Amino acid sequence: LRRFDFPAKDESLLSQLKTTALRCWHLFGLKGYARVDFRVDSDGELWILEVNTNPCLSPDAGFAAALQHAGLDLTAAVERIINDALLDKPFQKNSRVSFRSTAPSAAVKESFLNQRSSFRTDVRRSDSANIHDLIEKTGFFHSFEVAVAVELVEERLLKGKESGYEFIFLEEDNHLLGYACYGPIACTRSSFDVYWIAVDPKHQRSGIGRLIMAEAERLIRLAGGSKIYVETSQRPLYASTRGFYESCGFRMASILSDYYAPGDGKVIYRKELLNPNSNYFSAPGFS
Repeated sequence: LRRFDFPAKDESLLSQLKTTALRCWHLFGLKGYARVDFRVDSDGELWILEVNTNPCLSPDAGFAAALQHAGLDLTAAVERIINDALLDKPFQKNSRVSFRSTAPSAAVKESFLNQRSSFRTDVRRSDSANIHDLIEKTGFFHSFEVAVAVELVEERLLKGKESGYEFIFLEEDNHLLGYACYGPIACTRSSFDVYWIAVDPKHQRSGIGRLIMAEAERLIRLAGGSKIYVETSQRPLYASTRGFYESCGFRMASILSDYYAPGDGKVIYRKELLNPNSNYFSAPGFS
């Protein structure tokens, strides 16, 4: 029987299942998508039945049901699978399958990075109010979340680089089009978090978000970063946010069920930055 709700006594088993599935992924060097099938005996012992590297994608299959439970659209998931496959090979102009580049187009760069638009990384006192207004206008966040975004600006103004928060602002005629806040993750060698990325609703779906993310990746790489993590909600409201991260080349790393509230899990995405000396992504591993 297919179900996604389990009694509290199964928490330990569920945690073991998730960990083992990820270990199988890394052990066998899997790419794209897969499903790890298990059996559990009467003593609660876990047995791996198989690693299915081509699970059924029909709308009524278990894989599609799992996607729906995770708040992911089946069509978007198939597109992601295709994109992952194409990223492993040189792109052929005659390919029958097109995909969206994870980098902003030259047209977007030319449109926004003109004489009136520019990036800024220094933090000013006026940024607190500007970020407050921008995030509030998106309509995605509670008032206490808006306050947290402003608090990070205040922390940076107070402590400078010691705060651990770096900012990127994209402005046009002194108007804030969008921004990102990122920083190194404590106790890691080269992992970074993107804490916030937001775009003025008037300019959403114009490529600005991807332009800002690309600039963040460039600066993180210059700072010695090799991995970037972002977090978002599992709620349907944030489907476009999850789609944005995936379009930027991030891959889902884990889901923490009921993290924010019952039925509202935390989705963690991860991206490994390109090695500047290679045309391929660095090998997958734990961090």
